[in-house]
Amino acid sequence: MSTTFDGSGSTINQATMTRVVCQNTLRLAHGTGKAIIRTRHNTRFDAARVGKELAQLASGFAEFKTMGDAMAGVELSKDYVRDFFKQCLDIPLEAKPDELSTRKMNQFRALSTAYSVTRRERDAGQDAPADAWTALQAITRWVDHDRTSINGDNGEKQFTSANFGSGDAVKGKAVALLMPLIKQKLYA
Repeated sequence: MSTTFDGSGSTINQATMTRVVCQNTLRLAHGTGKAIIRTRHNTRFDAARVGKELAQLASGFAEFKTMGDAMAGVELSKDYVRDFFKQCLDIPLEAKPDELSTRKMNQFRALSTAYSVTRRERDAGQDAPADAWTALQAITRWVDHDRTSINGDNGEKQFTSANFGSGDAVKGKAVALLMPLIKQKLYA
C-alpha cells in the first residue's frame, strides 16, 4: 500500500506474494491490471466496490501461482539456462568468455552462483533437471540480494534499482523470455 501525505495522489493497494524486495509479483500485478486498486482520497466508501476489488486481488494471486506452477513444470537444459542468463545480461550468445568485459564476466559468474544456490535451496541436486521457475528465481536472487548498484553498495540504491531501475528491467526481461515456454500451459 502506498499513498501521498498531501492528498495529491491516490492510495494504491497492490497484491504481492512476497515482501516488496521482489518485483516478480509486482510485475504480474502491473501486467494484468487486476491486482491494483487505486482510491482517491476524497472517495466515499462503497462496500460492493471494495468487495469487487478484493476479488481482483485474489485473482492476481491465483494467476501468479498458475504462472509459477507452469514454470516449475518446464525443464531446461544447462545450455538453455546459460543462454537465458546471457540474454538477460545482454551478452551475445556466441560470445566467448575472453571477448567479454570483466564486468559482464563477473555478472555472469555471480548469476551462475545465484542459480546454484537457488537450486540447492529448492532441494534440486546438481544432477536434477533444471526448471524455468528456478532460473527466474536465480535472476531475482541476483538482482535483489547479490548485485551491487553502480553508485555503490548501498541498500537503498540496491532496492531502488531492483524495483524501479535497471534491476527491474533485468527481471522484466527474464519473465518475458520465459513466458513463451509456458503460454501453452497457461491457456490449455
